[in-house]
Amino acid sequence: MNRRDPAFQYHLSVEPDIVPGLSFAKQTRTTSSAGARGEAAGEGIYTTHNPTYWDRQLAYESVGALPSTLYLVKVSDPSETDIWSPHQDLSPPGHVVVLAKILTIDPDRPLDIGRAEHLVDRWVAGNPHLLDPGFDVEASVSPSP
Repeated sequence: MNRRDPAFQYHLSVEPDIVPGLSFAKQTRTTSSAGARGEAAGEGIYTTHNPTYWDRQLAYESVGALPSTLYLVKVSDPSETDIWSPHQDLSPPGHVVVLAKILTIDPDRPLDIGRAEHLVDRWVAGNPHLLDPGFDVEASVSPSP
């Protein structure tokens, strides 16, 4: 993943069918009312550069369902990363746009970040227009009939 762009992040979710191209403000939940590390009482969406940390932390906490799906998202106002702490952003739902479903997480195995990074690199290479800071993902999505 393009590490120079802090806007590209991961989102861990219990929702298997989040729609790419839409912000979380326009998504409909099907599995739960609040996803693991997905929504803080409806006020924000959690995203991270380091999903393996949060995958392990959520398994340790045993609070609710474990995330089943890893998504690539674009955050409109990301925080700066710090190598000394696990990265996490909390953004308003309208500021986080889902770009792609990256992989389904195997609950019996650690999250394979190498595989996830490889899939993201391939996805971004096929969608270079997303690297343009002025590109509006939501505006590029055709409305459903």
